[in-house]
Amino acid sequence: MRWNRGGFTATGEVGISGAQIGGDLDCTGGTFTNEGNNALGAGGINVKGSVFLRNSWVVGRVGLPDAQIGGDLDCTGGTFTNEGNYALDADRINVKGCVFLRNSQVVGSVRLLGAQIGGNVECDGGTFTNPNSYAISADGARISGAFFLRVDKDSQGEQVPFIASGAVSLIGATIDGQVDCSGGEFSNLPTSGECCARRNRRQLTA
Repeated sequence: MRWNRGGFTATGEVGISGAQIGGDLDCTGGTFTNEGNNALGAGGINVKGSVFLRNSWVVGRVGLPDAQIGGDLDCTGGTFTNEGNYALDADRINVKGCVFLRNSQVVGSVRLLGAQIGGNVECDGGTFTNPNSYAISADGARISGAFFLRVDKDSQGEQVPFIASGAVSLIGATIDGQVDCSGGEFSNLPTSGECCARRNRRQLTA
């Protein structure tokens, strides 16, 4: 399923919860606006290919709880805004490939609680803003690859740091690869939170 790449604009909720999609769901460059509510409601969808939200601009919640994705969830370069609430809600998602949030700008929380991810979670160069709460929550997730929160480079080769204003929580997560926060910047943590929780496999790389 592909909307008009780079020109798709929706005001109000785009609701596709429970949809069965035989290939990719491609929303690259799309604009979704439904401030304070669901902008893209896709809970429980089953996508045989990948889900692309690359360079998308979303105001409101992207809802992907319980989704089944046969490829990647690729949000590279996207802007997701749902201040004080869930910007990307992917609790219990099952992604056979990787989750990409590289160079994304997120205001609100990214939730991956109980997620099953077959590859890496890559947030390099992204800015995640949810001060005094949780910027990224992946408690109880099962990640077969690595979790990257590192410096990245832009198209001119300039370094772009990973920035989290709010906690990154991995409590109870199982991650087979490394958790690498090299060059990451963490601030505005909740009083009882940690920037990166250690978990039961390899130790944090800083």
